[in-house]
Amino acid sequence: MDGNSYATDKKNHFLPGVTSLNNILDKHGYQQKILLGSDATFGGRRSYFTQHGNVQIDDLLTARKDGRLPEDYYVWWGYEDSKLFEYAKESALELSKLDQPFNLTMLTENTHHIGGYPEPDMPEKYGDQYSNVIAFSDHQIVEFIK
Repeated sequence: MDGNSYATDKKNHFLPGVTSLNNILDKHGYQQKILLGSDATFGGRRSYFTQHGNVQIDDLLTARKDGRLPEDYYVWWGYEDSKLFEYAKESALELSKLDQPFNLTMLTENTHHIGGYPEPDMPEKYGDQYSNVIAFSDHQIVEFIK
């Protein structure tokens, strides 16, 4: 099996019979969105989020399609986390204006091993790239939460 077909049955249902948190939130009226800087198709994620909880997917392909990124934009796994956090801020504000609860999920990419992705403005506090990438990701998360 390839990386996009595991955990599926012969009818292409992703984890049939599983009740996920997204299923529960959908049942309770939550508007749901996931943001990820890569192609959501990888690893069956697109199938999972479409089949479990009616989750709107905003991925690399979405950002290209709606013009936030050029059609040929690609770094590391898709696009860098600094863009992901900006898109997430916009999404959180949009979702907060709706008259229903929401679930906003993010999948960061920069800390993916091996070595991570060093963004141009990443400070170099430590002696190795991966430690610096993790520290910068921590900083980005803190700033997002603020």
